[in-house]
Amino acid sequence: MKEKISFKALPAFVILGIITGLLIGTFKKFIGFVSHFMEGFLLTDTKTDKVIFLALILGIGLVTFFILKNDKNTKGSGIPVMTGMMEDTIDVSSEKTIVGKFIASVLTIGSGLTVGREGPSVQLGGLAGDIVGKFFPNTDRNLFIGSAASAGFAVAFNAPVASLIFAVEEIFRTHNFSTFLSSALTIISATVTSGLVFGDHPSLENIPDFANIDQKSLVLIVILGILAGLSGVLFNKVVIGSKSIYKKISLPELVKYLAPFVITGLVLLIDPRLYASGEELIYLPSEGNEELATLIYMYGAKILLLALAFGIGLSGGSLVPLLAIGAILGNIYGSVLADLGLIPEEMIYAISLIAMAGHFSAIVRTPITAIILILEMTGGAFSNILVLALVSFVAYLTAEICHSKPFYEDLYERLLITEKAS
Repeated sequence: MKEKISFKALPAFVILGIITGLLIGTFKKFIGFVSHFMEGFLLTDTKTDKVIFLALILGIGLVTFFILKNDKNTKGSGIPVMTGMMEDTIDVSSEKTIVGKFIASVLTIGSGLTVGREGPSVQLGGLAGDIVGKFFPNTDRNLFIGSAASAGFAVAFNAPVASLIFAVEEIFRTHNFSTFLSSALTIISATVTSGLVFGDHPSLENIPDFANIDQKSLVLIVILGILAGLSGVLFNKVVIGSKSIYKKISLPELVKYLAPFVITGLVLLIDPRLYASGEELIYLPSEGNEELATLIYMYGAKILLLALAFGIGLSGGSLVPLLAIGAILGNIYGSVLADLGLIPEEMIYAISLIAMAGHFSAIVRTPITAIILILEMTGGAFSNILVLALVSFVAYLTAEICHSKPFYEDLYERLLITEKAS
């Protein structure tokens, strides 16, 4: 019988955290390098550079296709695969998959497609945990996988507290002394290592401090929670539903796989604002904002671009895009309220950040993680926990009433069906 955890194994989790911090920190840096390189061709006015951009994005599609073809466990966000590893329903060669996942994710995310870094960060962490755990056969392997996966989340968002809660709500889905101690040690050492080596700053920088929202305005936040919940239901239906649509399309596998790269590339040539996961769109209220019609267009475009990439199983996550889409939803709602004179214009930004928490809660169904994540991502600039809690739980309840499955639970069930069929 394996021990759950022993004091002799504790240094192993510290070492694992250091490894994970370096791995995910390097992963983020490489994404930044590729993204900066690609934007250099996208944002010029010369036709030659635009042709080069399309050629590069198509080339990246070809390279990643053969990586994913060689190892199916490098597909998608990777969180469902990691769940399968912990439940012994999926066989994964961690040493092989960690290399393919790193390369495919760096190229796909850096190319400008609407996918995020957080899912691959969680899987890369989990794979590193599995490799390290093999040297400690007397300690539960899942403690290494789950703790390092949570540490990957922490470094991806620079949000150690939210990642500890994410470990309870999504990774382990239980709480005891062993899971807490192993996760805490790994997350803290990973976050400290990443901060020392790559810099310690909030995921969203230069967010202004906001005053707490008056309790008389809480009814507006309840409405926002309902809207975020309904948007979460739509998000899950469109993004996960795209997988079923792709299966019905009778085209060669390579053609279907390259379609998101080609279509996204053409869209970005027309509107570069839609580049990558959409983090920059969170800052719109502080940059003069956009017209209401433009915001609605951006909301729809980002959901469709994510569905386009996610449905075919490209190596990339959905959490950063869903946060960006949530921020756009909040921006739309806040702009309408400001036009009606119900809130001052400077409060639109705060409403956008609040909506991010509601959107995350409705889609992933982890409301406490959503609350703490926004606090940490903004560096505490928005500190109204009551409002964040209210929007998160109303959005959660709305999604439950609509019988929308939690995002990763739905993906995992689909993955198991695919595994059985193959």
